Amino acid sequence: MWEELASYKNHFLQLEVKHMKRESINDFVTKEYNKVQSKRCSCKCPNEDNCSSSAYFRDHAALAYGFQCIEKLTHDICSDDPLLRWQGVNSLTEVILNPWQAQRAIMQFDLVRKCKNMFFRIQNGYLKEFYNEHRQLMKIFYLVSSYLNGAHAIVGRLHLVEEFYSIIYNHGSTRYLACKILRNLTEKTEILLFLLNETSSFQNLSTIFNADPCTPFYPNALWEHLCHFLEIAPKLAIKSGFFELLYERIKNKTLFYHELCMKCFAMLLRCEDGQQCFDEIDGVKLLYDIIADERTKLDNYEYVMLALQHGLVSNRSLWRCREFTDLPNRIIDLAKLDNRNLQLECFKCLRLLSAMPCLKAYILHGCMSDLMSIECLNEQNECTRDLLAEWLNRDICDSSEM
Repeated sequence: MWEELASYKNHFLQLEVKHMKRESINDFVTKEYNKVQSKRCSCKCPNEDNCSSSAYFRDHAALAYGFQCIEKLTHDICSDDPLLRWQGVNSLTEVILNPWQAQRAIMQFDLVRKCKNMFFRIQNGYLKEFYNEHRQLMKIFYLVSSYLNGAHAIVGRLHLVEEFYSIIYNHGSTRYLACKILRNLTEKTEILLFLLNETSSFQNLSTIFNADPCTPFYPNALWEHLCHFLEIAPKLAIKSGFFELLYERIKNKTLFYHELCMKCFAMLLRCEDGQQCFDEIDGVKLLYDIIADERTKLDNYEYVMLALQHGLVSNRSLWRCREFTDLPNRIIDLAKLDNRNLQLECFKCLRLLSAMPCLKAYILHGCMSDLMSIECLNEQNECTRDLLAEWLNRDICDSSEM
């Protein structure tokens, strides 16, 4: 039995090495393994004096299993002991990742009020920051703002919302978290309407963007926060100078101008004032140059096509499109890319372009085969394309409202 077991051990070496017995091979491998392992076990840190133990247990509260930890942690963050207070705040950012615990903290233990009091004491210099409590408090506000009742609790303290805008304006170290908090708040429709009608939030946002129009980069969360306002109040944004601001950023092709900056620009075109401004700057030519630029290919044309779709509402824009004869072909080429939203917007743009009889005839006789060969990425896109094809095949008399 032992001889059979020895034949299985180091089987590959036994087949390769013919001049040694298998017991000798196994003994040799065992000795070499023990030699290497002994060196590994005796390995020491190259700079042992500077090595410190992990601070995980120091930075977290000692909690028992169960659902009673929220009560302890909300009590600890009000403590006068800096370490106990830090442990409570730091542990809360992990505990409220559980939605059940988060709701209990918001509703039962008034978490937002307690964190707000501590936040302002640190912000105004009444409480010394020994660790990194300020950032952890911002994380708590970020997690709480994702819930509707948590967002209501934050908005109910408007001076806290004003402080978030102040942090962004002054380029504070937690400005990215502040942007995410505000984005989460305005995702809820009722809170968005309240902030727009009852507070100066939009004016604060306008101040941030207009403070330095040459700023190369804004956080994505801040752009999304702006988009929420522009969806329901494009006229107010145009009066605040956002059209000129976004137009300059697109014209100068600032960093990631084709992403959320272009989406905000498209939102402005959903009102009459936006259409007039779009026609005055020759917006069709602006967007055509971006689409037709062969030297600088964009990684995503979705929002460019969205802006074109919203800009083709006015008759002046449609007449201007007649001068770009290859525009339908370029739109069809974009519809072939692997992007569902982009494909849908391309079909809608073609439908708007076909309102001009000359463009309709060009698409019908010159682009129909390419259009029907496109592989639709979902059912909605296929229905939109079929409706477009049906519209293109109609006679003029069938298309009229008579």
